[in-house]
Amino acid sequence: MTMLLRATRRLTSTIPTIPRQQQRLAIPFGTTHVRPSSYHRQQLRLASTVRPTSTIRIPPVPLAMIGLGLVCLGIGLYDHFTSDIQKYPTRVRSPLRKALYYEQKDPTLALPYFQQAFEEALLPENELDLDGAPLTGILIQWGTLLERLGRLPDARKVLIMALRHVLGMENVPVVSNNSSGDDDTTTGTTIPLKAPDQAIFTMDWAGLPAIEQKKVVGLCLKLGDLNAALHRDEEAEKYYVAGVEHLLGTSKKPASNPYGDDASHDDAALFDKDHLPAWLTSNDVGIALATLGQFYASRKKYSYAIHLYLRALALRGMDTCESTVLMNNLAESYVALNAFNEAKIWAEKGISLAQNPNTGKLNKDQQVCDETCGILLFNLGMVFEQMQDKEKAIQMYQQSIQHGRQHEQMACVQEALKARKRVEYEVAREQQANVA
Repeated sequence: MTMLLRATRRLTSTIPTIPRQQQRLAIPFGTTHVRPSSYHRQQLRLASTVRPTSTIRIPPVPLAMIGLGLVCLGIGLYDHFTSDIQKYPTRVRSPLRKALYYEQKDPTLALPYFQQAFEEALLPENELDLDGAPLTGILIQWGTLLERLGRLPDARKVLIMALRHVLGMENVPVVSNNSSGDDDTTTGTTIPLKAPDQAIFTMDWAGLPAIEQKKVVGLCLKLGDLNAALHRDEEAEKYYVAGVEHLLGTSKKPASNPYGDDASHDDAALFDKDHLPAWLTSNDVGIALATLGQFYASRKKYSYAIHLYLRALALRGMDTCESTVLMNNLAESYVALNAFNEAKIWAEKGISLAQNPNTGKLNKDQQVCDETCGILLFNLGMVFEQMQDKEKAIQMYQQSIQHGRQHEQMACVQEALKARKRVEYEVAREQQANVA
């Protein structure tokens, strides 16, 4: 036993010893748990109780700004991918996007891009409907910008093209036969021709969808304005009348008149709110009637203008600030016809309505009432002056001056001051003549 123990000691003494630090690192592979020494346990307890000396703290304001930026980015991307412009083919979308951008920055630079977008939209490979809303929308936006820049002839051409596309006149050409010298025979060849612009006024628009009918009427009224500004009165009247007649033609006539007979109905039935189609409001018709009335008044056709103003009032009602504008137009038209009593009646009605504090609350257009009231007071002064009632004329001019100063209508104040001074001078001269 003693010999075996000695041999073992000699054997172990020949094995090289491993330093203590290295023995701690020599952990056999596959060991699942090693119990730390008491020293290590103490160090772990100290480490767990000591808090970090430094942390990264982000202020809340930058975090809020970053969050807001991400939200705005998300909204912008959503708007980008869901906007109407994404419905256009790529070759149309690119110039159209530039046109819309430059329209806000530099409108002149937007014009060639609108033209490029329209020309691309006409190409068959882009597969855009020639009478569809995407193509006509480009033309309407383009024409509106031209008008805003004062290029009225170009705006007129572009909007006529838009109207032709809406009506399908560029999509379905008219085919005409070539007649030979003999009256009884015609050649078999046909030549496709596009319908002339005058065909716009003879077409039936009732078959179009409701939104397209409103678009046609709006384009007609706008073309009437452009032609009137260009002194193309005959053409302007055609567009105005075409738009108004279509609106009135779509009104639903009652089955019988109140008297129960089969006589033809009075045209007043066409202006009844109850007989308008669902897509048409009385305000739409009223605007069209008033626009045509203003055109006739500007061309000294006051009888036509008065008739249209009265119909517009019947449709739009007599309780809004817009009604005061129509009443003022009526007063001016009656003055032009020397019908001073009628002019006085409508001017007084307009003033009473404009001065009512509740009138502007209906459509939140009190500013319209304020502007019109000053003009009505001045016009009523002119009516009294024409009726040789100079005392009341001076009173109305003075009220117009006070109203104009209160609402900062300097043009109204200046004109009323001149008129009052003129009437006061005439009164003074008459008094001197009577004394003499």
